[in-house]
This record gives sequence, structure tokens and C-alpha cells, in this order.
Amino acid sequence: MPPKPLNDDRSFIKLLVLSVVTLGIYELWHLHHWTKDINEICKDDGKNNEGLLLHILLSLVTCGMFSVFWWFKAADRLSRAGVRESVATDLSGGKVLVLYIVGMFTWGAFIWYAQYLVLKATNDLAANYNGKYVYAKSVVDGTVPED
Repeated sequence: MPPKPLNDDRSFIKLLVLSVVTLGIYELWHLHHWTKDINEICKDDGKNNEGLLLHILLSLVTCGMFSVFWWFKAADRLSRAGVRESVATDLSGGKVLVLYIVGMFTWGAFIWYAQYLVLKATNDLAANYNGKYVYAKSVVDGTVPED
């Protein structure tokens, strides 16, 4: 049985609008599933991004600084996965870190841009993952992946 396909069509506009409308609840749900996909895409690096509950708790304890570190770590892992898989991404941990720091002084505008870059890289790498591990394996096995 092939692995379950990853979501490779996340929409930044949908994330932005639903996060505002639901007062951030949708963003938490989205972040939970996003983290699972990032961990699956980057599983070869032996690292792991923390889950939603730990993310929330550590962010509260550190006054939001853990969240900045989490986004840096996610961007860095995705950037390295892009190099490993030969998928071009306009992403680096340092770039996301700088955007987050500048975003703290610009009412969050650059933070949303940093999240857009991470989302775009996740979509590109998820499409690569699906093509390499899910759909290619299903052709060989004669099985159809579950959505």
C-alpha cells in the first residue's frame, strides 16, 4: 500500500482569510496538519518539528520567541530538503528569521510573507514527495492512493 498523499495545494489566501474570520483557530488546525507534512517531507534529516500543543505551550512560556524559532527550523528543514530532492525553493531559515524580526515591527506584514514562503516551499516539496513516493509506487504496485 503506498503512503498517503500529502497536501500539495495549500492556499495562502485561504489561510489568511480563514485565520482572520475564525480568530486564529483555523491557523492552529492548519499548523497541526502542516507540521505533519513538513515532518514527513523532511523525515530523512532525522529531526522533527514539534507538534501543535508543544508549540503553543512553549510559545506562551517564551512570550512568542519559540514560535519564531519553530518557523526558522521549519524553513531551514524545507530548504535543505529542497536541495536534497533537487526542488528549487526561495527559502532559507535565515530569510524567515529576518522576516519574522522585521515583521514584529511592521504589524505582522512580513510574518505573513515568511509564512507564505514556507507554505509555497511545502507545496512544492509535497508535490515532489507525492510524485516520488505515492503515485510512482502506486503505479508499480497497481494500487490507488487514498485521499
